[in-house]
Amino acid sequence: MRSCLLALSLLLVALPAHPRQVQSLQPLLLEALHYGQAQGVLVGPIAQTFAQLFRTSAPLVFRVKQVAVLAPSCARLEVTAEQDGVWDRNSTQVADRPEARRLVYQVSMCADGSAYAAPGADR
Repeated sequence: MRSCLLALSLLLVALPAHPRQVQSLQPLLLEALHYGQAQGVLVGPIAQTFAQLFRTSAPLVFRVKQVAVLAPSCARLEVTAEQDGVWDRNSTQVADRPEARRLVYQVSMCADGSAYAAPGADR
């Protein structure tokens, strides 16, 4: 019985957790500011807009991590957005097949939700 419980607990640890669902990116940005990283799946009207635009029902997954501390309660954050089955397009044509797409960018933000500006910088 003890070995069955151990095996079951090891199996549960190995199973992937369901990503947190969010209506916007802001909760993930604030979580990453406080804990160093965050992950979630975008749902709701904004996610539906992306699904229509890129003709995919695949989840839009965001990962956010702290890459630098800028000041107390402020940090540089790296945001990665990933989605499978995207029909990408440029100004003249649509891709010939759906692809997995990934976008990585960085933002500077403070825990109160404001954008970080270096001391002495014009806002």
